[in-house]
Amino acid sequence: MLPVLKSVVRIVKGFAEAVQSLPAPIKGVLATLTALIIVMSAVVGPILVQIAAISWLGLNYMTLKTQILGTAGALKTFAISAISALAPYSLTSP
Repeated sequence: MLPVLKSVVRIVKGFAEAVQSLPAPIKGVLATLTALIIVMSAVVGPILVQIAAISWLGLNYMTLKTQILGTAGALKTFAISAISALAPYSLTSP
């Protein structure tokens, strides 16, 4: 693993030396482009995730609706049976 690490360090060092030898205006352009790419990634990335989530919701709406309504029906049935079971023990006036 050490030879691989040495070759990676050599490549990174060569890249850093190449960037350092560039003229100042080109370094400025590279820095500006890098900053723009970072900002665009920070803005566009979350937007793309939201678009994917909304499209997934659109594709699976009927499945989700069926599952939610099925859960609501089961809860309703449970509530009715619990109330029916507890009704004889309620505190009502004679």
